[in-house]
Amino acid sequence: MSLTTMTLLTVAACMVTVVGRWADVAQGGSADHDQEWAHSERQKGYVVFQHSTMTNLLESHIPDRAAIVERVSCELARGEYESLQIGVHALGDLESVELSLDLDLDVQIYRRISSSVKQQLASAPRAVAIARSLGPESYLQRGNVVQSLAESTSTNFWLTFFADDKTREGPHFGKVRIKPAGKPETVLELEVRVRPFRLQRPLAAFGMYFLEDYLPERLLTDAATLAAYRDMAAHGQNSVTFYRAGDYRQVPPSRSRMVDLSLRLAKEAGLTHPDVPCMMLQDNISDLAPEARQRAVAWLADECEKRGWPEILEYARDEPPYPEPRLREKYAPLRSVPIRIVTAMSVIAAYGHGDLHDVWIVVGGDITPQLQAEADRLGAEVWTYSFRILREGFNPLRQRYFAGLYTWAFRLGGNFVWAYCDGYHSHIWWEPDNHEPMPVTGWEARRDGVDDYRYLQMLEDGIAARSSSAVAHEAGAWLQDLRDRL
Repeated sequence: MSLTTMTLLTVAACMVTVVGRWADVAQGGSADHDQEWAHSERQKGYVVFQHSTMTNLLESHIPDRAAIVERVSCELARGEYESLQIGVHALGDLESVELSLDLDLDVQIYRRISSSVKQQLASAPRAVAIARSLGPESYLQRGNVVQSLAESTSTNFWLTFFADDKTREGPHFGKVRIKPAGKPETVLELEVRVRPFRLQRPLAAFGMYFLEDYLPERLLTDAATLAAYRDMAAHGQNSVTFYRAGDYRQVPPSRSRMVDLSLRLAKEAGLTHPDVPCMMLQDNISDLAPEARQRAVAWLADECEKRGWPEILEYARDEPPYPEPRLREKYAPLRSVPIRIVTAMSVIAAYGHGDLHDVWIVVGGDITPQLQAEADRLGAEVWTYSFRILREGFNPLRQRYFAGLYTWAFRLGGNFVWAYCDGYHSHIWWEPDNHEPMPVTGWEARRDGVDDYRYLQMLEDGIAARSSSAVAHEAGAWLQDLRDRL
């Protein structure tokens, strides 16, 4: 896509700002220390402050004086979501703390999960029991009222803005009002600036492993699956795994949730795109006789083209060990049919079994230039995934980095995470009587990472389109320096 020099400058400036903020967040720390409060603040009973969306706001957090603000702002392009996190610190017990917003943009207001709902989740079956491993600061629940806040504790409000194609560019001014019961109101000036371009969608595959069987039983419905797909699309994802892909001894396949339902719902949700691959699992194509296998693959490719479905990659054995001679016996025959083979694997498996796979989804952190050179030699793509990103401390900054800068720096073709929902691995949760998914803070941060990638992709496209300009040369040098550092 050709971009004007002005747009190229704007996108470049956006990325310089984003990367600069990374250093601020990484070097910043919690201001959990004794704080001297002014008499007027104590009389009011609370202070309002801004907190980075890249760090979870603990209940014990005491804001630094510099975080207490009278004005908040953010910027976003059309087609982008952007969030602000506003904290309230109680200097005495507070009741019914309410946030209201005056603004002409779409906004979703979240707050920390209520203690009563978290207690319900903690006693629920494993499918909805992520509450057992994550603190309340990781959960975001729709709503604009915190029922109570004890003295010397903090809570958060999370505001997520969105600009569509019809949103006017430039500044949008408004006010954020915070009012505990019986206390004076705090009014913050708000500015949301809409950038003068639409952010391109990513061409790399961003997705979640998603097995409907792991949904709570009450959510095993088409409506709940569609809501999940819409939530993925709204969080920057453009790919997904399709389980129950079916029996291909005949075509159309029998018992194929993927063909009969999932692909239609994912397309309706705006999750899938014809030029971004998805993966299918739980099918028998690798077990078929050569003629039946050829027929099945040809039918699937033809249906994808006719229906506007994405390319469907055949998922081989998950995380295969090496050596494993039976793997070659099973999957080598698939090299004779036009379907690409993919799986998640370790570095050792990638070197040992790489010639059997067209897409190597290598565990995050283990990818090297040497591994990429080997993939290039064999004509394979390198993607990445993580199954441990929630286990090692639920850090939104880590989620954002892995999705965005890590994927871009290594020129990866895709980035997946286990899992959209799987007990304590989940990136979402549900209120007991609602089928609409709610986010955890890392799910919001993953979307920010995808947006980082989108800005970088757009900047690279702009540089390529205007390669002779001085601006493009300067931006290209800055990008190369960034990639070298990462």
